[in-house]
Amino acid sequence: MTLKISLIHFAVKYKQNRANRSNLLDLIHKAAGRGAGLILAPEMALSGYGFNNRREIADHVEDESCVFLKAVAEIAARFACHIAVGLALADPRTDIFYNSLVVTGPAGIVCRYRKINAESRWACPGDPCQNNIFTTRWGKIGVLICSDTYHGLIPRVTTLKGAGLLVVAANWPPSGLDPVELWQARARENGIPIVVCNRTGRDREMDCRTAESCLIDAEGRVVTRHSSPDSTIVETEIPLNENHRLEVRIRNQRLATRKPVLYHNCYRNLAAIPNLSSYFDL
Repeated sequence: MTLKISLIHFAVKYKQNRANRSNLLDLIHKAAGRGAGLILAPEMALSGYGFNNRREIADHVEDESCVFLKAVAEIAARFACHIAVGLALADPRTDIFYNSLVVTGPAGIVCRYRKINAESRWACPGDPCQNNIFTTRWGKIGVLICSDTYHGLIPRVTTLKGAGLLVVAANWPPSGLDPVELWQARARENGIPIVVCNRTGRDREMDCRTAESCLIDAEGRVVTRHSSPDSTIVETEIPLNENHRLEVRIRNQRLATRKPVLYHNCYRNLAAIPNLSSYFDL
């Protein structure tokens, strides 16, 4: 018995929300029709990534009642699957913008996550105490966004909350630092599989045509690794135990040596690096 996962390795068109919306829904529907229980789309999948300020992204921010998320909910309900999509969202009460990940299940939205290591030029960082876990028939699944996985404590806290699988939406272009190696480290140190849906295509400044989506097992071994210049559905799977649940024995062995009472809320202050694109020479 396995959990079938589809990664929508998506060629996001910069500032073309309408086209991205249509293309992404077609791919999500196709993946659901093929029997995927869990479907993942990249970070900032509707708008693209490179925005210099709040004013510039304002016309490309969605809200939770948007047509796109309603269509995703219909697919999740029809095919009894879970779908995670990264997008820029505005809080309706405050009009504050967040780099967000929304997970929709058969009964509606089951998780809303706001990136902690957020884009300082337009996005407010998410609360480090927010709930980033959702429960499924396979067990508990945690979610993070892209560079949140760069910092060991954020995945660690997610694992300590009970996650048996970590889902990551990414917008991570190739650079001197191979993110797959980071994801391998996060998987091995916490003893849980990590599945990452990255993007492809060109953004405002970033060239992601060789960026990789992947599945890494609980021992840190790469099970699936894919890149392509065009949108692709990457199908992979995770073995389940005899009860059709996520296997967490390795996780429990790792966590037995941890001392969470010594941990503090994890956050990262990026005030000293106002322009990450320039900082990383992207």
